[in-house]
Amino acid sequence: MSEPSDLELVFLSRQGNKTAFGQLMLRYQPMVQRLATRAIGNRDLAQELVQDAMLQAYLSLEKLNDPTRFKSWFYGIVLNICRNKLRRRKVICFSLEAIVGNFIDEPPSIAGSSPDP
Repeated sequence: MSEPSDLELVFLSRQGNKTAFGQLMLRYQPMVQRLATRAIGNRDLAQELVQDAMLQAYLSLEKLNDPTRFKSWFYGIVLNICRNKLRRRKVICFSLEAIVGNFIDEPPSIAGSSPDP
């Protein structure tokens, strides 16, 4: 017996069949895991983001206009979640001199280098 198509699995998933949705996730999880790992550069974080994408796909399944395009739709969800994570993760760098320079007017003196009063 052949495996059910994405169309059939999406149809069953929309009717509340969690096993059908699980089959979709098993089918595409390795692909999106590789995608997320390459995009993020951290396997553990990528795995977490893929889990987020799976939940989002499950909750948004009714918004999928063309069930035959599930693969590209799910791929897009994963990419968007990765992009959002990368945007939030950007680090702003400042030079130490710029930060400290605002608080110190003159360099500190070294103990014992100035004459005693």
